[in-house]
Amino acid sequence: MIDGTPILDIKPYIPLYDSIPEARIPDWISTSVAFRKVVISDDAVKELKEAEPAFKHYSSCEEFLKALGEILRNDIRSHFQRCLKNSKPQLPKQRHKGMSGAKSTGNGCNSNVIRRQYEVRMDIIRVLYEIDDENNQVNVTSFGIIP
Repeated sequence: MIDGTPILDIKPYIPLYDSIPEARIPDWISTSVAFRKVVISDDAVKELKEAEPAFKHYSSCEEFLKALGEILRNDIRSHFQRCLKNSKPQLPKQRHKGMSGAKSTGNGCNSNVIRRQYEVRMDIIRVLYEIDDENNQVNVTSFGIIP
């Protein structure tokens, strides 16, 4: 609860990781799963190695990177996030890494999308990344310790 308001955190069901034998997945969902290559910049790896002594749930950078790769290789964005058009408002500067006129591919959208920076938090680490639809990859740009 935040300020008396319940928070509902809805995540996609991914059969590879979730185990509900009787679960059924509609064709329109199962055919739209996109697995991507995860690329981590050298600078980001250096940042992560500096934070390694403070890890609470991972014993090494390698273990952290393996878990992160398993998460990010699945496109965990909602359909709405995958299809944001250039006409949509930009994210605040600290979360926006610029715009790309690149055509989206394989994400179910027929329009150009803004290249945005996304964030995921794991352990004590804030991970910033971009989705590169042209090359079907996720580019991890930065790691930072959550205060």
